[in-house]
This record gives sequence, structure tokens and C-alpha cells, in this order.
Amino acid sequence: LRIGAWTVRGLTQAHNQSLLGSDCERYQLDIMCLQETKCTVPTDQRISNQYRLIIMEQRDSRHGGLGFVISPKVLPWIKSNNYVSDRVAFLDLLIPNSGGRETNNRIINAYG
Repeated sequence: LRIGAWTVRGLTQAHNQSLLGSDCERYQLDIMCLQETKCTVPTDQRISNQYRLIIMEQRDSRHGGLGFVISPKVLPWIKSNNYVSDRVAFLDLLIPNSGGRETNNRIINAYG
């Protein structure tokens, strides 16, 4: 499982959002945590290469903003995505291991 983080410094244009799937594919990332999206409207949509883009709502400011880009391989493992604050969000995953059992995992996206 390959995870990255990116301070995007603005992701309000649809064109820039659509490129994120290609960026993740180029760097072979399964999950990318996004910071500083500056998006005020939450979204959950499919983008290029069947990646899923989740942008969390912002309640207290317009300068931060968090999100996730998730690869098609990881999508079946996502149990939930959760907003904690404008600076903290997390994904809960149920990932199968080689023995056939599933393990609970949490990916935390925190922006300081």
C-alpha cells in the first residue's frame, strides 16, 4: 500500500481535480492525502483512471481543506471517510491479508 501527501494550494478548478488520478498513477500511489484544497464545497466523485476524489467540507476557514484520492485497487477496502475538523480527516479501511483475514487500518490526514 503506497500512501502520499500533497499540499495542493488550491483545487477549486475541475480541470486540476481531474488530473489527480493521473498524478497518482504516475507516482504509483494507492492513496494520496490532500491538504490546502481551498474548496468550500465537499465532493465525492470519480476522476481520471477510475480514481475516487473525496474533498471534505470546510466549516471554519477557506484557507485549508483536506481530501483524499483513492486508487481503484483500494476502493473495495474503504469502510468510511470521516471529517474531524478543517485540519483533520481520516479513512477507515478493511484490508485483506495474505492469510485471508481482514485487518482494520486508519489513514489520518492532518494539516498543521
